[in-house]
Amino acid sequence: MWTFRAGTKDLSRAVASLREDAGRSQGSAQAWLSGTIVLLTLVGFFTLGKRMGIGTIAVLGATLFLVTGLVTWEQLDKGVNWGVVLLYAAAISLGISMSETGAAQWVARTVLDGLAPLGFRHGLPLLFVVGLLTMLTANVMSGGPSVSVIGPVVLALGALSGEDVALVGVMCAAGSSFSYFTIMANPANSIVYSSGWVHPKDFLRTGWKMALVSLFLVLLLAGLYWPLFSL
Repeated sequence: MWTFRAGTKDLSRAVASLREDAGRSQGSAQAWLSGTIVLLTLVGFFTLGKRMGIGTIAVLGATLFLVTGLVTWEQLDKGVNWGVVLLYAAAISLGISMSETGAAQWVARTVLDGLAPLGFRHGLPLLFVVGLLTMLTANVMSGGPSVSVIGPVVLALGALSGEDVALVGVMCAAGSSFSYFTIMANPANSIVYSSGWVHPKDFLRTGWKMALVSLFLVLLLAGLYWPLFSL
């Protein structure tokens, strides 16, 4: 609200246009069919997620949209960024390679040796480093791939420092969610940017503030709330 000043105060015309569009599509066969497929996909996430995997269910939902003719392959191909798929595949492969070759242990030991003179080897300071490192990586290569690459390193970091590995893992997962800086960092950012109403610099203007507040709140939980549940 303070970062972006609204240039238009009267939204009545826009609201009226949205209501007209909603009324035009309400009750149509395509609208009902789309809603049914989305509902079935959500039910599948909750009931078959462990057995089939969320990714498989999502692909099946997209296939239903194709089979029923609600969308065409050209529309899907145009809307899907295949570079993101390759990014995930490369990040997962890199993470597995680092774990199996011992590179994650070496990087973790090197980082610990560098943090020792600063007093960041244990407790909240170490969790701050884990959260900050994951957050910065997530804003460059998205949350999922960043955990695939950073995860083995920070888990080894926790084991070598004597900290609870579960606590370090939770901090890594939380830090990967603070992807507010860039467009490619989060699918939601890409969707908002595709509207054409925001610019890349807008994410950075607000993102760093949100990231600092988020990191502070998670550290507060780590110091005060998580110990109550032996985390």
